[in-house]
Amino acid sequence: MKRIFSLIAVAAASLLLISSCASTSNSSLFSAATKAATSALGSGKAAGSALSSLLSSYKTTGTLNTKNTTNLVNLATLATNIQGLKSNASGSSYYNDFASGLVSGSKNAITQAASSKVTSALANLANTSDLSALTSEVSSMVKKAKTAKKISNSVTNVLNLIK
Repeated sequence: MKRIFSLIAVAAASLLLISSCASTSNSSLFSAATKAATSALGSGKAAGSALSSLLSSYKTTGTLNTKNTTNLVNLATLATNIQGLKSNASGSSYYNDFASGLVSGSKNAITQAASSKVTSALANLANTSDLSALTSEVSSMVKKAKTAKKISNSVTNVLNLIK
């Protein structure tokens, strides 16, 4: 039971973090990520932030745990924001702005020296992988988390009647 509430809390915290980072009003998590992807610098910053969080998790656990809700949301954010790299060649202004965004978005976890290599690797990922399946899966997970939160709130109200 504690594990379920922990997962719900992590999902809710992730949603709050992403919604506060993206400039949206009442739109969904993924439309927020899409809006953030409208500029190369903005996409780079969002991708850099997601990579920084994933790196922190990786350093802590020694693996990229795909059962961790926060990691899944960060992977979806990354997948959404690297899409613009598909149609832009290395050395283009989009590519260079994206690389600059990676550095600032990661708070220098990705150095300026490494940003070009990281951008190339992300461009390769965007060009060779179907990332839509990941974003779709995380979207479904977020919907389930919202439902679970509503149920959890109702159950909490019932538990408060008993105590």
